[in-house]
Amino acid sequence: AEAARRREEAARRRDEEEAETARRRDEEEAARIKEEEESAALEEERAKEEVVKQRGEQLAVPSCWFFKDNKDQTQGPYIPAQMQLWFGSNFFNATTMVLPAYEPFETNPIAPYDVHFETLGDLYPLLTSNPDLTFVTPPERSKGQAARVEEDVAATAKAEAKAQAEAKAAAAAEEARLEREAAEREAAERDRQAAERETSTIEAIARRRAELVAEESANRRQKQQREESETVKQLTARVAQLEQSAVTQLAEKDAQLAAVERRVAEQDAELAALNARLRGKDTELATAQTYEKGRAPATDADADVEARVAEIKVTLEARESQLADSEQRRLSEVAELSAQLAALKQHVVASMWDELRARQTERESQQAATETALKRELEMKRAETDSLKEQVRDLSRLFDQAQTRSARKGSPKGKKARSWSARKIGPLEAAYGSPAVSGKKAAATYLEAAAAALGT
Repeated sequence: AEAARRREEAARRRDEEEAETARRRDEEEAARIKEEEESAALEEERAKEEVVKQRGEQLAVPSCWFFKDNKDQTQGPYIPAQMQLWFGSNFFNATTMVLPAYEPFETNPIAPYDVHFETLGDLYPLLTSNPDLTFVTPPERSKGQAARVEEDVAATAKAEAKAQAEAKAAAAAEEARLEREAAEREAAERDRQAAERETSTIEAIARRRAELVAEESANRRQKQQREESETVKQLTARVAQLEQSAVTQLAEKDAQLAAVERRVAEQDAELAALNARLRGKDTELATAQTYEKGRAPATDADADVEARVAEIKVTLEARESQLADSEQRRLSEVAELSAQLAALKQHVVASMWDELRARQTERESQQAATETALKRELEMKRAETDSLKEQVRDLSRLFDQAQTRSARKGSPKGKKARSWSARKIGPLEAAYGSPAVSGKKAAATYLEAAAAALGT
């Protein structure tokens, strides 16, 4: 919301700056148009003076003459000296139709319509009294010529009024067309701005979505890492517990074996004592036999000792067998515990690998889904970018047409069109730069700037 507010504030400031710039340009254009109108008025006055001068409104010596021969054929142009020479030779009289021309003789002027021809007596009333001044002095204007000049001026004024009316009608039509084009360009500009705002919104949403996807992916990875770490800890604790249990059982078996070994050692000591007693009895018996004192009779004590020795031997044999069985069972249990521990470790490792593969597969599928979504968004952005490019092309084409039409000098509507171009195309030039050329190159410049602004 804060970013949107800042964008709206920046857009408002930009619009105000554009409006101020357009106002200044309009004022400058109005001043320039007024100056051009004043200059055009002065040019028109000078042109009228030139027309009046060319029509003979100001009395001056003609540069050449035309005349009608006896067959009513127009002859000329001839210089005034040649005409005066022929007049002195009585080739002309007071009724000869003549026409003065004020264009330079070197330009080889052509005689205008017959309505402008006058009699030599009307142009030079003192023809007989001053023959030497004929054709080489400014002729006088006759009443008919003055009337015809006034008619010509009135016809010219009427033609000019008609031309002005037609020009006004054409200017009104041109103004209506320019206003339509201006409305179309304004609509295109609004569409372009709306498309730019929509594109900015879409890009902001895409960036936010990418940020959310990245954040979610990071959270998912962290959660997976925590779960994996917790699983490893639990498995490690279970393995340690099993190892501790196996060590405890082994310690108990070792203690039992040590107790058995102690009992066996005690019985071995007792057997050694009995053997010593037996050896003593054997020694006494041997001594008695040696000295022939007679063999001592066996006593009950000796029988008890022998029985005890036999019993101890049997017990020792049984204990040895029991000890061997216990040792065998202990070894079997140790091997079984080792096999169970190895199987448990293998099962734990296999489970961990299966879980890691499943998570990797899930991550790959999620990544593929994300890439597919991003590709769709990229295609949508490309389509929107193509649409914006087409709008910019249309706008550039309209701009070039407006420039072409506004280049018509002397047309008030052309000046208005140039003012409109400066006011409406100014924001484009401010946004994308003012190209040094127009037409296709300017459109290409606008397109490149628009593409750079869109980040495409």
